[in-house]
Formats: sequence, structure tokens, C-alpha cells
Amino acid sequence: MCDCVPVVFKSEKVREARKEYRCIECQRTIPVGARYSYQAWKTVEDVGRGMSYVRLCLQCAADWERLLKIEEAVRGESCCCYTFFRDELEEMLELGELEMALKLGLIEDHDEMIIRWLDEWPECLMSEEELATIAAREFNDPLTTLPPELPGQLHLFSDS
Repeated sequence: MCDCVPVVFKSEKVREARKEYRCIECQRTIPVGARYSYQAWKTVEDVGRGMSYVRLCLQCAADWERLLKIEEAVRGESCCCYTFFRDELEEMLELGELEMALKLGLIEDHDEMIIRWLDEWPECLMSEEELATIAAREFNDPLTTLPPELPGQLHLFSDS
């Protein structure tokens, strides 16, 4: 969970890049002419100071918006801590919240957002059939099975 300071003002605009920027979340380059999300906010602690802001590629902005909706539905609250998207997703996975989101239909089976950030579909979210297929594949994989015994092979630990 997050211990963020409550936001008193937030503004989000889609802008066109006049120069090259870097997405604060995925660190990919936002090229000149590309559209990006510019988000600015002020917290109760920012009184007397300027606003905080971030630039996000549109994919990361959409992923954050979606994750916040999932958090709200599952936790009853949500908090956006930029640069910690993957950490937030991993925490939700560890707490069983992604499994709950899957059961509630908030995420789809093999959801591309989760695969994009976690690099693969987590085993704990796989169906029984998928787990059985993976186990069978690993069991039948010639690199993970022992070679068959050769005739006349010496058995060091046998009684004969």
C-alpha cells in the first residue's frame, strides 16, 4: 500500500511533443511530434511551491488509468506513484489482488498490460489446463529428462 499525500489539484492534458522527452514510467523516448500525457498536480504539502508534473507515453498513461480503476475496485482505494507501476503490479500479484481482479472480470485472461509489465503471464493466474501443459512440456523436454540407461552401465548405488 502507498502512503501518498492527498492530491488537492490535478490536471491531465494530451500534448504534442515539441522536443524529445522520456516517459517517466517505461523510460522510452517520446519523439518530437508524438502525443503524450502531461500530468500536473499539487498536494497539501506543496502549498507555496510549484506543481509537480510528469510526462508519460500514451500507453503508460492508459496502463496507469486502468491499474487505478482495478485498485479502486479491489482495494477500495487507489494511489498513483509514478515510476513504480511494475512494483505496484507485483505487490497486487503477491497479495492475490490480480487473481481477484481476474475473477471479477477486471482483467482478462492473459491480459496484455500484465504481460507487458511482468514479461509473462504469472503462473498463479494460469488455468489448470495451462499448468498441466507446461508440466507435460517440461517433463517431456529432452534437456530436462535423464538419458535412458545404457546396457551394461555401471550402477554405483545398486545392491547387485
